[in-house]
Amino acid sequence: MAGAGFGAMRGGSEAYVASLPCGLDTYPECQVKAGFYLQILAAIPRPPEHLPPPLADLVANPRPISSWIPEVHHQALAEAIAEQVYGSPSVYLRVVREGQRRLFAERIYAPLLQLLSPERLLRQAAKRWSNFHRGTTLTIAAEHGRGATALVSHPPGLFSPIGLESLALGFQAALEASSAKDARVIVNARGRDATTFEASWR
Repeated sequence: MAGAGFGAMRGGSEAYVASLPCGLDTYPECQVKAGFYLQILAAIPRPPEHLPPPLADLVANPRPISSWIPEVHHQALAEAIAEQVYGSPSVYLRVVREGQRRLFAERIYAPLLQLLSPERLLRQAAKRWSNFHRGTTLTIAAEHGRGATALVSHPPGLFSPIGLESLALGFQAALEASSAKDARVIVNARGRDATTFEASWR
């Protein structure tokens, strides 16, 4: 059973895994750098419980920051943390937003980002996506004045709802750290194998 191993836990994480054709073994070619999930673990007051073995192992044995982990595991773990530790997606996403803002305010990122225009920043993000993601692509589909449409191509159902909102918050935090004012990024349309994000700023 796709959701087996979650014990008494119910909600977004189990539903996400159950929606995938091979559960946690789905889309092994889609991977993400471990640094993304390590950032989440560093912020939580307590670890989630009742996790399937692959997710429990990620929590008990944190991977090196530069290693690759399955994107499906990353998505399922984020959903589990949102429902168990924070009690709701909205609270979890507030934590993600603040974490992204702190990340881009660090000395290693801030001076560079402040020199970039929003347009150039988005183009660079699309080019560098493959440094952090495998099996998915990011392209800038359109630029329109003080805005842009970004397209993330992915296998069906790879990203959970929380995962997509987290991506939008990451894009937004990067724009906020650049010369963009009043930056906003939203999930515009989720298709079977692609999701569009709308970015705006002034």
